Amino acid sequence: AYPFFDNFATSVADIDEEGLINKYGLIDISGRELVPCIYDNVHPFQEGMAGVELNEKSGFVDDAGRIVIPIGYDTVGFFSEGIAYVSVNGKFGYIDKKGAVVIPFIYDDASDFYFGFATVRINGKEGLIDKTGRMVIPCRYDKLIWYPIYNKGYATVRLNGRKGYVDLFGNEIWPEE
Repeated sequence: AYPFFDNFATSVADIDEEGLINKYGLIDISGRELVPCIYDNVHPFQEGMAGVELNEKSGFVDDAGRIVIPIGYDTVGFFSEGIAYVSVNGKFGYIDKKGAVVIPFIYDDASDFYFGFATVRINGKEGLIDKTGRMVIPCRYDKLIWYPIYNKGYATVRLNGRKGYVDLFGNEIWPEE
């Protein structure tokens, strides 16, 4: 049996004669092939799209296995809130489900959107952007983790070895002070 996420699809592997994994694809809960085993890596579906990797480049397929965003990115994330991070030449930006760039490729790293915001990194420092690309919390922290459900709207941050919290208005709380 295969593990299923959201009772929808799971990754399957094509195994060669020696028992080594050759390529990956996706099947649904009934065993119907959704994405053929032709990719070097396949991400689970998120918002109707799955990231696929082939020859060290990535793109997205739909649930019929059709390439809907061409394979040409260095890295792809998951679609979340209608957009996904992707990278080209070491810089990260965000695209929509049609492949249009919605936030430019200016970040050194990026995360999926969560409750309207995503963590990004510039010059080794992390901050938080909204879905328009507006910097909500400046990239000044060594680490920023955005889990608003658990932290009542605050991001957990690290700066110069200290752990604290910052809200969406830039108000900081440093508990050890």
